[in-house]
Amino acid sequence: MWAVDRVETRVRELDFSPSGGGRCPTKSLVADGVEIVNAIDFLDVAADAAGLVQLTTCEECGTPGCNSGGWVVLRRLQSGLVMLPAFEEMEDGGEFAPPYFLKKCGVPFFTGAALELLGAQLPAFAELPRWTFLDSREAALVLQWEAPCGVLERFPAGPRLRDDLVAASTHGRGREALGVLSTLIARQPGQNDRCRWCPANP
Repeated sequence: MWAVDRVETRVRELDFSPSGGGRCPTKSLVADGVEIVNAIDFLDVAADAAGLVQLTTCEECGTPGCNSGGWVVLRRLQSGLVMLPAFEEMEDGGEFAPPYFLKKCGVPFFTGAALELLGAQLPAFAELPRWTFLDSREAALVLQWEAPCGVLERFPAGPRLRDDLVAASTHGRGREALGVLSTLIARQPGQNDRCRWCPANP
């Protein structure tokens, strides 16, 4: 998971000439140097109980939902916010593909000062009670999403440890840790199991 440290805006201009409009000034939202929202002024944060939001606005017309992809699901994790791929919707096709930064940087986690900066630009995002808590099933899918080389299979296949792709482990004796991980993944996590953030280097 990508623990975001810095959030800022940058001036942008969208050109709607192809759709009969003109040039429109706006701002993009940038996290740790990576653009995550291309046009803040056009972002449509609907009161969607599922937390489904499209972060990328069509740069030819500005109409919400015009372009495919760029979708995330907002979830609450303790006192922070995470942006997940829209796993449930993605099972039905590519229309709800995630933004590129989820593949490049991982799932962003906003807390503390980063969440405050995010909320200053997008107040609805920082309204944590509005969003559902991240559950253990979603956490397992995040782990699968970020695992290298398909070692937990690749979505939309269910998470399963490919121990034939693992050469060594930093914990346990021999392949002991692999057995523990396989057991946890096979546990069929439920939607009512809340997750906690445990940084690798507290």
